[in-house]
Amino acid sequence: MGEGGGEGDKNMIKILFFTVDGRIGGTEKMVISLATGLLKEEFSVAILTIKPIGSLHRSAQRMGVPAYTLDINIRSKIFLLPFRLYRFLLVYRPNILQSFLFSANIFGRIVGKVAGVPIVVGGQRSTDPWRRFYHNVIDRLTSPLCRFIVSNSQAGRRMLLRTGIPPEKVMVIPNGVPSATPIPKEEAKSYLGFSKDTLLVGSVGNLRSAKGYQYLLPAFREVIHKFPGAKLLISGAGPLRKDLEDFSGRLGLSGSVSFLGFQRNLSLFYSALDVFVLPSLWEGMPVALLEAFSHGLPVVATSVSGIPEVVTEGQEGFLVEPANPQQIAQKIIMLLEDEKRRLE
Repeated sequence: MGEGGGEGDKNMIKILFFTVDGRIGGTEKMVISLATGLLKEEFSVAILTIKPIGSLHRSAQRMGVPAYTLDINIRSKIFLLPFRLYRFLLVYRPNILQSFLFSANIFGRIVGKVAGVPIVVGGQRSTDPWRRFYHNVIDRLTSPLCRFIVSNSQAGRRMLLRTGIPPEKVMVIPNGVPSATPIPKEEAKSYLGFSKDTLLVGSVGNLRSAKGYQYLLPAFREVIHKFPGAKLLISGAGPLRKDLEDFSGRLGLSGSVSFLGFQRNLSLFYSALDVFVLPSLWEGMPVALLEAFSHGLPVVATSVSGIPEVVTEGQEGFLVEPANPQQIAQKIIMLLEDEKRRLE
């Protein structure tokens, strides 16, 4: 079944967090945060993923949380999912099954009911503009099988209500992140190999189309016309890394943009930045944005999904239209030109 730890005291309430990916992104960070926060005497907590072992499992194990996998490629072997999940639930026997993301939500509800899990809770992490009609029908028809659905944003809740899920079934619990103690900026920049005077713009997220990096790169080309020595640092892994690196090269940005891959020490990364940018095309309540806030960074973010719920223009940050490189560039340049505004 994959990696795992002990079952814990039989008298403890057993909670199983069930999600899709074994790699760490915003959802997976929150799963680990919830699991570690519940590691108290009255709870036994574990994590289960659909996809194979990855950085999520390793991070969870380091934090003392058992992490398992169904080891399934959704595209080619999804037919195995209900059988493996059913077998796992019969062995683990959780009191509460909390699922995250569409595939885990649907299978978690159906198989959880068949396996006799007492309480099944769904988790809505984004506004899911990729959905087709049948996704909404499946979500609506299976929603009675769970106790309730937790959305991390009002935008996500509105999306669920539009699919026909009853309002009383959906609650909003926004994401949260631990308060950070930033490393002195000069020290953080030096550790990453930059001088204290190098202006660093950064972003954190999975390298996939929904994160909007295909618009951040041309925006940064405009930035370096004004600030030739500025650097763009992108932390995260994903299927589009090579495509984005190639695109960066075609834009003439190879010496100005660094794709750093997955970073375990994100506090160091955030502490080195002068401006944080979130160019997403859709979101829920982005963890990376909250982490940037906790490090006191000025933020440029798209006005999509749950982002306007936490960013008021000119206060917590600056909002731009999605897929608009010109607006992104203008806001970054404005902040790089005005150190006082960056530090406010």
